[in-house]
Amino acid sequence: LKDISLEIYNGEAWGITGNHTFEMKLLLEIMANIKPYLSGQCVLNERGMKRKKRVILPHVFYIGDSQMLFDNMNVLEYIMLATDKKGINPVDRQEEILELLVAVNLGFLCLVPIKHLTKAQKAVITLVTAVFCSTSKLIVFNVPELEFDKKLYPAMAKISQYIKSKDKTLVLCSKDHLLIQAACDHIAVVLDGSLKFSGAIDEFYDRFDRTIFRIKTEKPEDDMQLLQKEMPDYSFEIIEGSINVFDYNKIGLTHEQLYDILARLRLEPELVEKNKHSVKNAYREVVKQYDLQKQLS
Repeated sequence: LKDISLEIYNGEAWGITGNHTFEMKLLLEIMANIKPYLSGQCVLNERGMKRKKRVILPHVFYIGDSQMLFDNMNVLEYIMLATDKKGINPVDRQEEILELLVAVNLGFLCLVPIKHLTKAQKAVITLVTAVFCSTSKLIVFNVPELEFDKKLYPAMAKISQYIKSKDKTLVLCSKDHLLIQAACDHIAVVLDGSLKFSGAIDEFYDRFDRTIFRIKTEKPEDDMQLLQKEMPDYSFEIIEGSINVFDYNKIGLTHEQLYDILARLRLEPELVEKNKHSVKNAYREVVKQYDLQKQLS
């Protein structure tokens, strides 16, 4: 890692992504004070950290794998056990836990035995447990190797909202851009150990997601050539079988204008879809610019 400078505040949810899982995981391990760093300064909750100290600090809850649960219990039993020292009446505590699980779209897992959960589900249940029973100001969710089912995206979004509502901070790392898009309001991109962007996710979209339309046709290569001649101020690229239209010059293009051009070219696409900003599109552009810089240097 080199040239990393991040400022993360209370009530934020950050997604760290990049091209190497090891680098992302190492960055979060340094944040949690698990791994030492050779130069620079890391301050957590206004407390400096000794560079060679490898102890998780009390204001950090660290989740680094999915093997933190007891296979012989179901989800509700585990969270009841983990929160046993909260000093709340067990009946009231169980009701509170059930309400939280339902509120974050995980009610369907309440009575499922731990051994039947996927690794990603186990990690998310551990995160819920941290939310419920930990007083830590920073929650580090460091499991970039896990693959998340789409059903978990809404749950992660609501867990993130709950964490922020308590003025706590969530930092996760993942190559799953849909997960980051669902759960985070800030993003940092680390490529080959260097920070290429950090900031609000809306700013990330505005700066890098220049895709404005996606067009699906039977002959994308031939049709893209026609569009390039007709629309020289725009850029085009075939991605996942569809023609993507990019507006790098920020000219703007309406549906009506595009349909007029398609009609003039006598093209009848199967689908014309206006782009919705996404982490995936913006990240792809960051990587493209980074690769171009490497070629020129």
